[in-house]
Amino acid sequence: MLDFLPSSSSESRNSKPMNSSDETKDNEALQKILCATTLEKSGDLVGAIALYQEVIETDEQGTYRAIAQQALAVLNIQDNSEKKTSDLLIEPRPEISAQPLPFLPWHQQLLKQFYDLPIQTKQFAVLLTSEVVAILGLVGVGATLIITNGQAQLLNQAKAELKVAELNYNIKIDQMQLGFRSQADNTAIIAAAETSQANGTVLGILANEIAKNKIEIAILVNAQGKTVATGNIKVVPRPFDPHGLVTQALKSGKHSQISELITYDELAKENSLIAQLRADDMGVSPASKPNFLIRYTITPIRNGKAAIVGALISGDIVKLPIVKDTVEAFNSGYSAIYLHDPTTGKFTLATSQKQVENGKIKKNVPLSNTNILKQAIAAKGETVTGIGQIGYRSSMMAAKTLFNASGAPIAVLVRGTSHRALDTLISQSLALQGISAVVVLVISVALVRLLGRAILKPLEQLMKVTNEFSAGNREVRAQKFANDEMGELATNFNYMADSIVAKEQKLAQYAEQQAAEAEKQRQAKENLQQEVIEMLLDIEEVQKGDLTVKAQVNEGVVGSVADAFNTTTSALRQLVLQVQQVSNRVSELALQEQTSISNLSEGAISQAEEINQVLQGVAEINTSIQSVALSTDEAAKIAHQALKQAQEGDKAMVQTVNSIQKIRSSVGGTAKKLKQLAESSQEISQIVTIISSISQKTNLLAFNASIEASRAGEHGKGFRVVAEEVGRLAIKVTDATKDIQELVETIQEDTAKVLQEMENSTSEVVTGTQLVRQTQEILQGLADTSQEIDQYLQEITVNTTAQTHASDQINQKIAGVATISQETSSEATLMVQSLQTLVEQVKALQISVSQFRL
Repeated sequence: MLDFLPSSSSESRNSKPMNSSDETKDNEALQKILCATTLEKSGDLVGAIALYQEVIETDEQGTYRAIAQQALAVLNIQDNSEKKTSDLLIEPRPEISAQPLPFLPWHQQLLKQFYDLPIQTKQFAVLLTSEVVAILGLVGVGATLIITNGQAQLLNQAKAELKVAELNYNIKIDQMQLGFRSQADNTAIIAAAETSQANGTVLGILANEIAKNKIEIAILVNAQGKTVATGNIKVVPRPFDPHGLVTQALKSGKHSQISELITYDELAKENSLIAQLRADDMGVSPASKPNFLIRYTITPIRNGKAAIVGALISGDIVKLPIVKDTVEAFNSGYSAIYLHDPTTGKFTLATSQKQVENGKIKKNVPLSNTNILKQAIAAKGETVTGIGQIGYRSSMMAAKTLFNASGAPIAVLVRGTSHRALDTLISQSLALQGISAVVVLVISVALVRLLGRAILKPLEQLMKVTNEFSAGNREVRAQKFANDEMGELATNFNYMADSIVAKEQKLAQYAEQQAAEAEKQRQAKENLQQEVIEMLLDIEEVQKGDLTVKAQVNEGVVGSVADAFNTTTSALRQLVLQVQQVSNRVSELALQEQTSISNLSEGAISQAEEINQVLQGVAEINTSIQSVALSTDEAAKIAHQALKQAQEGDKAMVQTVNSIQKIRSSVGGTAKKLKQLAESSQEISQIVTIISSISQKTNLLAFNASIEASRAGEHGKGFRVVAEEVGRLAIKVTDATKDIQELVETIQEDTAKVLQEMENSTSEVVTGTQLVRQTQEILQGLADTSQEIDQYLQEITVNTTAQTHASDQINQKIAGVATISQETSSEATLMVQSLQTLVEQVKALQISVSQFRL
């Protein structure tokens, strides 16, 4: 009877020593089995079964698992017989605890939870859900229609309001055009245009037009397009032809209405104060020089002959009143004009106004984004609509592009209609529909509850009777309220109750027989359990390490198990003795080998360190050789460069000698010319001496002639004058010859000095030539020496390179030896560690074996 004690248990106990945790688990399993036996004797089969199941789940080694399984099998037989008896006796219904649902998909779990609800709850939930879905559908459809129609109406309203804003924009142009058309027929205007001169009347007319129409520009130009008069009094006679519009109007003779962009500087030329004010109106600094949107009207002026003699030009900067009129007309919303730069594509707010909920006005309010503006530019003159954000509130936006004379988009007219009225309408409609839905829902709930009471009252009475019958009241019967399905159900319940009472009486006798048989089985089971407990106590002693225990051998299944247990413990005792002897021998050998291998490891480590030192020395020698090679290479390069420089210096010295010789020849030629100059100056001196003597004689002759003229009286006056003039001329010649004589003497002295310096320079040139030749010879020797040094350094470089190669090979060999030594050291270290691990395991084995009592 050892079939419920697996052999794996004994094998596992022989294969590894028992630790404290395993011993604790075994003790707990044994205690649970003893407690289960006590519960079983007291009649608590459910508690005993629970403890046996815990032993089966927690006992991993299987010592008590088989015992618990065997006991549980016996208990299941007894429990099944008791269940059959209880089924036959139909006792009062126990409380049924909720069992966990098996794993189901989420939709099936929801459906199962719905099925578990009471009938009234399910009925109420289904009917209420259908009513809510119907009401929400009607409310949703109604709200959708209201919102859709409201948005369509708001869209059309935004387009209409944009059209009004466009009319306000064009009305001002028409007003300016009408005023200037009437003034074009004024004789004073015509006369000023023809004569290009304006009087006070013309200036007053233009100033009045500016004040009356609240515009910035009123100009009268002649047929050539030059300014004759302006409404700002200050007249600068210059051409006024923005974008060529005036020239075109003068040629065609047609009235023009054009919108254009004008720069800050262009407007400041006409009136700097107006330019500053308009920049302030835009909410920007005048220093930023913004562009403005201006509306021009050009009215040609004709004289009595119908000839065009000039033109009247009006210009109005787009400003706040344009958008203000639109906002005031509708008493709500947002109106703006944005400038568009055709070159960069950027948008700039020219003017805007917004009326908020409390009636306050906000100026220059920008849009949160410019998508509507970009769409308007892309639409090319068509009106575009969309929902835009102005501040924190959304509005229905409508926009349209404004073009200049050349068809380029220069501005965008924007109108925003607030959603406030639509939101109010939608809120009121939704509130009304919500109230209606609540009223309908309340009525539906009342009808559902009325229907539920009609169905559930008979069902609740039947449920109450069923609960009393299942509790043990076999006399109770159901009452039939009506002939519907619930009435049929009550009748069938009464038939079933009568049948159950009859069967209970027949099965009572069978239950008594089963009880007697169960008592016999219980007595046999108790005897078996007592023997098993004694066997378990012996097993517990063995688990504690006492291998001298002998189980008592009796007849029966447990006796056979005890006999096998004794045989097993005897074999186990012999095996533990052998293990103890082997572990002692292994421990001694491991300690001896550990000492030898440790010495081997230390020697290998020492050898590796010495080889590493040698390797470092060889590496340093190799580095030094490489350094010498590099230095030798650099020295060779320097010597080679010195050779080149010496050769170049030799060439330069040859050129220097040639140049000095040329200088020497030039100096010799110059000396000869200076000598010739000295000789020529001496000849000039002689000539000057002759002229001086001649002038002295001429002066003497003039003096004698003057005396003779005095003697001649009146007849000699003319001759005397001539004689005096000749005498004065002779004096001047004498003075001039003296100056020339002094100059010639100075030239002679300078020439003598220059000749002396030239002779000295010639001597220095000769000396320099000799020194240069000596330097040339020295450089030639230096070049030869540098060439020899270059050859020696090249030989040294070759030898050093060979030496470096040999050193690298030595270094590689030593590195290989160092690697082998390190590997040997590492393997020796690993062997030491392995032996240490083996010793530790042997010690653990010895400790485990020592726990057994042999």
